[in-house]
Amino acid sequence: MADGQSFQSLGFPVELSCPYCGGDLEPSLSPGPWGAFGTLRCGCYRYPVLEGIPILRQLSSIGSAVDPVVQLLDRGERVAALNMASDLDPPRRSAWIPPALSRRVGAIRHGEPPSFDGGLGPTLRQTRTARYADYLFHRYANNSYMAASVLISLLDGLPAVAEPAPVALDLPSGIGHASFLLAALQPGLRVMAADYDFASLRVARRYVAPQASLVCLDANLPLPFPADAIDVCLCLDGLHYIRAKRTFAAEVDRVLRAHGVWLLPHLHNAAGENVAPGIALTPEGYAAQLHRFSHRIASEALLLRAFVDDGCCDLGALEPEPYDPVLAVVAARDAGVFKAGARPLVGPLARPVDVLGLNPVYRLVEGDGPPKLRLRWPDDEMRRECATAEALLSPEIALSRSEAAALDRSEGVAAEIEGDRVAELVKRFVLVPLPPGYR
Repeated sequence: MADGQSFQSLGFPVELSCPYCGGDLEPSLSPGPWGAFGTLRCGCYRYPVLEGIPILRQLSSIGSAVDPVVQLLDRGERVAALNMASDLDPPRRSAWIPPALSRRVGAIRHGEPPSFDGGLGPTLRQTRTARYADYLFHRYANNSYMAASVLISLLDGLPAVAEPAPVALDLPSGIGHASFLLAALQPGLRVMAADYDFASLRVARRYVAPQASLVCLDANLPLPFPADAIDVCLCLDGLHYIRAKRTFAAEVDRVLRAHGVWLLPHLHNAAGENVAPGIALTPEGYAAQLHRFSHRIASEALLLRAFVDDGCCDLGALEPEPYDPVLAVVAARDAGVFKAGARPLVGPLARPVDVLGLNPVYRLVEGDGPPKLRLRWPDDEMRRECATAEALLSPEIALSRSEAAALDRSEGVAAEIEGDRVAELVKRFVLVPLPPGYR
């Protein structure tokens, strides 16, 4: 990769532009072990690119156009630039940390950076509080991930994913669980993962969604993508944390193609109770933001119960109660997406057999009796937070000896289990598509 090479060298399926001035971005890049380093220049700013991840946030003070991360890159200090970018938002990550651990976050800022190369679990524990690290690692036992699985399954057969090389945007992506899921269920999708937090994107690059194109941005600003460029937009557990909802909805409208679909699993309801509610709206408030689209607003609890019980869902039959804490929303250009009747959804989730693995919240128990799986939460606090999911997860599952032997392997789990049994375990979220960092 040479200086000034085409922007596609970063692997993006679309061109990016400056979210502040709208100008084209001119790359100046050189190779690195995990992706390119360098800058993207427009008429107003030079943005850093670290490990192939553009940071399209203006980090300079209001009186300057000199980016502090770019300054380090200009001096050849790549490691220092990575350390600074990985710790841009310590208050958000340390908000729940007691004083002893807050000092650890301070140490990171003063030249004691965490390693991102020690495996997924250790990396999460070095860069997040212990509790948040456990939450991220066990995301598969959370109803937010479950709802995303169901809504992504709805894409099967839709025009949005039938075009040659369709493009998906996962925003906010976090560490990339949903980005991996999109690519696993729809192998033709070219996935872009976008998040405000650069450290999360570094974790995604290494362990969770290595196939995705990654960009660090602020969703309260105009999106850095061309008009009519995206087929699927996924916003998992996110819109209630975006302040500029009207701007964001207008931007999604601008970038979605004519057959585009916008999925919003796990959307907090302002009229209900949530642990970290963000700046939520009521169902009527969200409907006002979605006025440009045909849409359906469903109860997440009813959606998940229909899937676990029957393996299907009919969005039109899952209308939420006024105080349902969490919603699941699908918006589309074409009202034909919302065909009447229940659609079977287990098939798409069971299809990627090469990556199906045991949900990390389950443990294999073998002894004198028949083998079984047992639900085991990291702690009581997470168990309480995931009460909705726990009501759907079987506390114990009996296995045959051959099934136990298959589930004890890190790869090729589903290939050794009978097809109908695989579908049953997928429907119960016992088998889930697992990224490489979990295997």
